Amino acid sequence: MSHTTHLTMKPFKALQDKDFSDFLGFQKRVQKNSIFLE
Repeated sequence: MSHTTHLTMKPFKALQDKDFSDFLGFQKRVQKNSIFLE
């Protein structure tokens, strides 16, 4: 892995982590809503 590749990978990883945590938060809201609806 070259130095420039490493620099571009870092923000991409952070973006993935943010997307993943957003996805988890979304799933929690969906679960709460489905419990509320039942």
